[in-house]
Amino acid sequence: MIELIHPIKIYKTKYTGDLAHLQQVIIPKLNEVFNQTKLNNQYSMRNNGLCSYNVVRDLFKWNDMQPYVEFLDQHLNIYWKELGYTSQRKPNIVEMWANVYEKNSFIDTHNHSPITITASFYLQKSINSGNIAFEHPLDTILKHQPISFDNIESYGSMFDKEVIVEEGDVIMFPGWLKHKTTPNLDNSDKIVIGANILP
Repeated sequence: MIELIHPIKIYKTKYTGDLAHLQQVIIPKLNEVFNQTKLNNQYSMRNNGLCSYNVVRDLFKWNDMQPYVEFLDQHLNIYWKELGYTSQRKPNIVEMWANVYEKNSFIDTHNHSPITITASFYLQKSINSGNIAFEHPLDTILKHQPISFDNIESYGSMFDKEVIVEEGDVIMFPGWLKHKTTPNLDNSDKIVIGANILP
């Protein structure tokens, strides 16, 4: 009998608020933020992708973001309990920023350690604009095992797990888990709202 142990739990849901209204009020403000970001971008962005983390990371305090913040808080509490974290301390959003991915851009492999939970909200996304991919925690060790693979070019990512995401989706995962995005193959921009959560 084969038994799988130590699975990593991620949480996926879809924003149930008025997404169209949120896009209408937030995206013009984010475009101003992205203009500032060009002067101080995050090091892991590739091919002209922009991450506002170094410039603006307090989106959770914006009045127009409150419907999403309240939605995220509800689901954070569900995920927190599912992970078995202490009920004596509650999840608390400490940072929230935005990424924009134009055609061919992506973010390279990174993690958010020592952050407890990270959340990604797909505010604007077309079908071909790329997904999130998680690296296996034992990736370095597994690559030294006698595992067969068909294509030498896939060696670097053969243990990645790509999660298909759509516009309006929210993904939450442990902050220590290494992740990246696949390139945006569409002509339209993908906009993702990131958040870091601590007890």
